[in-house]
Amino acid sequence: TPGQGSNAARDSLVRQTRNMMTASSLFPGLLGPATHSFGEKSWPNLCAGVQGSIILLEPVLIAARMMLAERVLLPLTFVIPLWQTFLLLWAVIICEKILRV
Repeated sequence: TPGQGSNAARDSLVRQTRNMMTASSLFPGLLGPATHSFGEKSWPNLCAGVQGSIILLEPVLIAARMMLAERVLLPLTFVIPLWQTFLLLWAVIICEKILRV
């Protein structure tokens, strides 16, 4: 029947995802061998540290964006054509989005 083929494909996909290797075993040169464990709470502590630093750096990023807009982009709007100003502003916004991710 047609439903059995899709079930077989789904079961095969489930088996493959269960048998996937970890990143450290796939890329030992990049991540290095896992020789020791940092404990059960290492991932929550790492996440809290990264999130805390990003939260503390957010006002700095906002101030840098305002300085860039006022000190660099505003004088450039009188020198370069309007369409180039929009492209420059678009590039700055894209860079900011990348930094926030």
